[in-house]
Amino acid sequence: MKKLLFLLLAVLSAAVRAVPVPQITNTPNINVKDFTGWCIVKQDGLAVKYAAACDSHALYIIAEVEQQAPIYAGDGRGYADYNDGVELRINRGSKYRYLQIHIDAAGQTLILDQYKRVRQGNITIESAMTPGQGYRVFAAIPWDRLSPDTQKPSTVRVAAIRQKVLSPFKYDRKEQVVDDLTPGNQVIAGEKVAPSDFKRKIYPVMNYGRSGHSTVEIVSFLPVIYDAEPQLLLLMIGTNDVVYKQKWQTPEQFAGHYRKLCEGLKQYGCKVILITIPPCVENVANTHIRATADEKARFNTRILKMNEYIKAFGKEFNFPVVDYHKLIAVGDLESKDSLMRVPANSSGYDGIHPTAAGYRLLAAEIKKVIDEKNYPTSGIICVGDSITYGAHMQQQGSVFGDTYPAELLRLLEK
Repeated sequence: MKKLLFLLLAVLSAAVRAVPVPQITNTPNINVKDFTGWCIVKQDGLAVKYAAACDSHALYIIAEVEQQAPIYAGDGRGYADYNDGVELRINRGSKYRYLQIHIDAAGQTLILDQYKRVRQGNITIESAMTPGQGYRVFAAIPWDRLSPDTQKPSTVRVAAIRQKVLSPFKYDRKEQVVDDLTPGNQVIAGEKVAPSDFKRKIYPVMNYGRSGHSTVEIVSFLPVIYDAEPQLLLLMIGTNDVVYKQKWQTPEQFAGHYRKLCEGLKQYGCKVILITIPPCVENVANTHIRATADEKARFNTRILKMNEYIKAFGKEFNFPVVDYHKLIAVGDLESKDSLMRVPANSSGYDGIHPTAAGYRLLAAEIKKVIDEKNYPTSGIICVGDSITYGAHMQQQGSVFGDTYPAELLRLLEK
């Protein structure tokens, strides 16, 4: 079986290299319909066409994704690896290993260098989506990112992975090795002509919430956040540091990671609004938490201590603080009037996430701060965990439906 696979790959590689190379531009207009001049690889069932070429400046890769089903990206979602997309995984040898570039249908990107998240920098990404048909992505990767020692063209092996998101937590992934790409086999030339209709839609508010994130993950995601070029960043993080047992942090450990976030954002220079952690309804907290009754009984004590740190950091770094805990921790939190999701007002047990009314209250309070401070009303990035993501809300993960980023966008557009 292995001999047959190697034989098929050899035949495919020979056929690929036999294709005449077109004379196109350094930034190709990839809206063209004729791909016959490209070195194309297509695998049955993958529903993606790949092409690659290079010159002395960069390696150029294009992927055309055929997708009849609705594309799970583009509605103001913030993380490329959470949406429908393509990963270009480039093997640079044993010393530098992989450079991984995730690109989703809306043009969001995530770059990993030796599995660590890094800035996009001088890597060019373009993406365009046609509803009901699919999308195309293009990447121009300078050789200094592929050959750090020489910063000159070298042989690299590229694998293209298509990811179809079936639900927020279920993916269908298929992989295809494109080829060993060697300078001289594929060459392009010409003037730089950027495609005129090839820019992704950028929403004034973007939802960068990610279920399961703690302060540790958000610190590691700072390069991704910076690449989004926020003008105003809204930060609400800490719930998973308390309730997610595998990610538990003491208030002091939480404060150490939170300080790193504040220092990084202060250095970056965007406006920042900090948001305190909402309460946990301990008696009805999700069964998947697997905490003992005694452990759950200490959840809110830890949350209150963490919120003290958040307020202190607000003063230290001159970031305004929205005290969401004070707004939402009112009345009987187990009643139908609670602003937290509990059996009396929602299906199933929760006790961790707010209701749609609770999200609307948060968005209104943030809007007040934006108005008072005369903060930017576009380029707003909402960063956090499943509460920012809008778990259990309509169109969760986006800037539509009942999420707090969606309500904030509506308020700003009035």
